[in-house]
Amino acid sequence: MSAGHTESWGLGNPGLLTACYSGSQPDGTYGPVDPIQETNYKFLYHFLAEAVELFPEKYVHLGGDEVDFDCW
Repeated sequence: MSAGHTESWGLGNPGLLTACYSGSQPDGTYGPVDPIQETNYKFLYHFLAEAVELFPEKYVHLGGDEVDFDCW
């Protein structure tokens, strides 16, 4: 399973990524950013605010093309 590029963020931000399960037990792998955690929206808001300051482009690619959604 892979959370794409956000997988590395999960190491420093516990609760950021969706925990994957095998049956009713976590299997130690992680999926995409967990959308049910309010703190993750705050994290992403600050992350994107900083990106907007650093990069003047009008568009940003948010990915999703490398994420394995089997965890969901």
